[in-house]
Amino acid sequence: MRMRMASVFALTVVVIGTLSIAPAASADPVQWPVVHRGDSGLNVRAVQALLREHGSRVEITGHFRFGTLQAVKHFQDTHGLRVTGVVDKATWPDLVVALRRGDQGAAVMVVQRQLKFLGLYHAVVGGHFGPRTEAAVMDFQEHAGLARTGSMNTFTWRNLLHSVGFPSCLAMCN
Repeated sequence: MRMRMASVFALTVVVIGTLSIAPAASADPVQWPVVHRGDSGLNVRAVQALLREHGSRVEITGHFRFGTLQAVKHFQDTHGLRVTGVVDKATWPDLVVALRRGDQGAAVMVVQRQLKFLGLYHAVVGGHFGPRTEAAVMDFQEHAGLARTGSMNTFTWRNLLHSVGFPSCLAMCN
């Protein structure tokens, strides 16, 4: 019994010691973008399209104005999130939707537009997740150092949204 407790104590000291010397910030340089009122661009279109995937009637304009602010606040409220009107690391994981070959809709169009912006998608942005979209997602995942699944999960979304905010990162990160 004493031997087991001594082993547990030693393990605890090692774990605590390791935690105390680990950096306070995450080692992962890829963070969720912060999108708020007054912003415009592809990530705002992403917010708007993803809000529509969740039932909002917000227009997809690429401009974060009052209607988008209200839709974000409503989304945050109905998902038990802190209501700030800002789409950040607390909101994105609930907002993004898993996508794979065969899916269609506004969220697929977001993926296609973002991949096109990065020079990885060379087909029509039509909202159907077909073989070309899947191949472009796999190419992106390879560039980002992610598993080449061809589907959009939370990690792929975060990296894609981050890369559009910092397009030079696609060539330099990972």
